[in-house]
Amino acid sequence: MRARSSVGFVLGLLLLSNAWPAPAFGQERQESGVAVSWIPEKPEQGDAMVVTVEAEGSVSKVEGRFIDRDLIFFPWGEGSWKAFAPIPVGARTGERPLTVTVVSQEGGRSQSRASVALLPHDFQETELRVDPRFIKPPEEERPRIRRDRQMIREAFAVSKDERLWRLPFVRPVEGRRTSPFGTRRTFNGEIRSRHMGVDFDGRPGDPIKALTDGEVVLAHDLYYAGRSVFIDHGHHLFTVYFHLTDIEVEVGERVEAGQRIGTVGATGRVTGPHLHLGVRVQGRYVNPERFLELSLGDDPRHGRKKDVD
Repeated sequence: MRARSSVGFVLGLLLLSNAWPAPAFGQERQESGVAVSWIPEKPEQGDAMVVTVEAEGSVSKVEGRFIDRDLIFFPWGEGSWKAFAPIPVGARTGERPLTVTVVSQEGGRSQSRASVALLPHDFQETELRVDPRFIKPPEEERPRIRRDRQMIREAFAVSKDERLWRLPFVRPVEGRRTSPFGTRRTFNGEIRSRHMGVDFDGRPGDPIKALTDGEVVLAHDLYYAGRSVFIDHGHHLFTVYFHLTDIEVEVGERVEAGQRIGTVGATGRVTGPHLHLGVRVQGRYVNPERFLELSLGDDPRHGRKKDVD
């Protein structure tokens, strides 16, 4: 088994914005030549925890499960695998079990179990005023809304069975954050919803960049989200960009980190021009800010990415 300091190097750091202190590593469990660790050490509701497994010998695959989701592990250098573990905003807090199974080339199975301390997050509340037609849509718009929902379901239904993304993730716009992830919202004093993304300030026409490499799976004008782009990054990791003025990519197009995909706008249900950024992992929206400062050391597959203008 490699030294503990080597494991720490492979994991790197998960650096966060000023609102999020840098987390420590979760404890490691070593059984039968398998080491399991995770960051942040004590994740919160809405986080995407990063689980790392290091194993000796020839490994066929790595499996895992956390909060009702099977984890999708991808190789990260020799003898190391990682997976994102999405945590719902309404997840029960306290000690939650994490299970990891390493399957050898010979078919042997080595299982490790750990307990993760899940903390509550203090989500904000806000009241917003929007066009009344987004509270009670006209009857003639209801078929469109149903079609939108079907298109979104189909976009998320299939994902590339490979890791398309690479580090570092690129900030999509220059504007400041105006609304955090998970905010409880009341529209026009009637409709209550949860904000499953992060809003960034912007002026109409400001460029929007893709967070990382991927393939466009939906580019359409949606009733509520306005002109939108959905990108598949493989292994059921998606990013979504709402309320655009212009869409500059097409379905099926491969995009690179930092590539311009559209411009900031005020289409759909909005109070003004901005970008709504969402990150969806295995069917759950998680806090995008966890990804914007994600650092796991050098990406062994793609190497360091050159700076993007």
